[in-house]
Amino acid sequence: MEQTKWKPLNLKRTDTLFFFGVAFVFLLEILILFTEFREENLRTAWLAPLIVAMMIYLLMRIGLPRNPAVLLPPAFALWHLLTRVINGDWYLHESHAYVYMVLLSAFVLFLAPFLASGEQRDRFLRGIALLYSVAFSVIAWIAVVAALTGHPWINPLDGNILGINEFYSDPYRLNILGIHPNISSIFFYTSLSLLIYLFFRTERIWVRIVYGAMGVGLYLAICMTGSISAILVTGVIIGLAVFALFFHSGKIKKLRILTAILAMLIAAVIVVVSYPSVIQWTTGIYEKVRQKGTGINTLLITAASAEENQQQETAAEQEAGGDAGNAVFAQERLEIDSMAANMGARFDIYSSAFLSVADRPITLIIGELWDDAMDRSARMINYPFQNHVHNSFLQTLVVGGGISFLMAIAFTVLLAVYGLRLFFRKGVPMHLRLLVLAPVGLLIHSMTEAILFVDTRLPNMLFFFLAGMIIAYASELCPRKEKQKAES
Repeated sequence: MEQTKWKPLNLKRTDTLFFFGVAFVFLLEILILFTEFREENLRTAWLAPLIVAMMIYLLMRIGLPRNPAVLLPPAFALWHLLTRVINGDWYLHESHAYVYMVLLSAFVLFLAPFLASGEQRDRFLRGIALLYSVAFSVIAWIAVVAALTGHPWINPLDGNILGINEFYSDPYRLNILGIHPNISSIFFYTSLSLLIYLFFRTERIWVRIVYGAMGVGLYLAICMTGSISAILVTGVIIGLAVFALFFHSGKIKKLRILTAILAMLIAAVIVVVSYPSVIQWTTGIYEKVRQKGTGINTLLITAASAEENQQQETAAEQEAGGDAGNAVFAQERLEIDSMAANMGARFDIYSSAFLSVADRPITLIIGELWDDAMDRSARMINYPFQNHVHNSFLQTLVVGGGISFLMAIAFTVLLAVYGLRLFFRKGVPMHLRLLVLAPVGLLIHSMTEAILFVDTRLPNMLFFFLAGMIIAYASELCPRKEKQKAES
């Protein structure tokens, strides 16, 4: 009896299948935004087994990383899983959804670039960048047009909108599928960062024009979300891009660094200063739309909510002060006193993290289950409830524990070292220098929002994916001097 002859495994094909799996994960997470009530079921049914399969495949193909910068994120993810079990969630009944997403981000997506060859990595990165930035550029333009015309686009799956309605109406802020405007803005400026990478990657003029049009929609959407942190981060992103352009240019010889720094500061200031102007301009459009009877207030007033005279009074008040409020809103939030008051409230929340650790010292080792940690932190500062502590590192401390916190700090420092090497080293292509834009923006924003490390959302996924790309490219294009000497 003849034995069955198995064909040898084609690793190139299986690697390609793996990369398609990563793209599928990003696409699925984008689609989940349109159907959040199915989020947990989709992740449990589809993502959890896929994540486990991808982890096993990566370990088989690339083995256990030896570089500390590459080892830390997978170790962080696995330790976080272990601490959930130690804290009593034996079967991950409470923690499974976000534990798997941490494994996906810090293990699978972070290590994926190290599986690819140089050519594969370039195509892989370009594909993910296109998928992410095009998706949110389309969302941004639909939301902006819907807001300016006073006709929000209604999602048929769950009734949430793209545009402006009463959900975030004091003052009116761009509403993206029921997601808080501060988080919506993160999707937009990370997409803008990837668009800048794509813009410099191509030399086709018409493609650059398309990317430019997409970028305009993203910038308008960032402004209309009313997130001051996002505006400041966007200024930093565009400023760094301008710095890289001057620094990379071979035409500027003398005072190149000084010229690049000056251009960066000017670009960043222009972005921040233009924010009130954009709000005022869009406010003027709101007013014109209302005068034609199709304005936002018409959508906000319902016959069932109050008597007719009360509705007329409300409409008159909003007509007189609502639009002006948007313009004032932009200016007031950029004032020092307003920012100081806002940060004062944040520091009160930050203190809850340290008080929580003092109240439960074992947290320094094993952390605490998410809901228990948030209940404790709220109780420490006499808040009725608290979803997060508005800082990614402190959120990691109270949920993941002190060991996870130190891992996050150490990885951030190492990522900064690799990012600086990639950004400043001679001979690095311009578009690869710009890979640092999104991670820099996310790290800055992580000081005021809990969006990294123990988070389940797309920004955390993108952060670890780009972090892996930065370390992989920096290791390849910018080897350390000791390594160069040894090879020579």
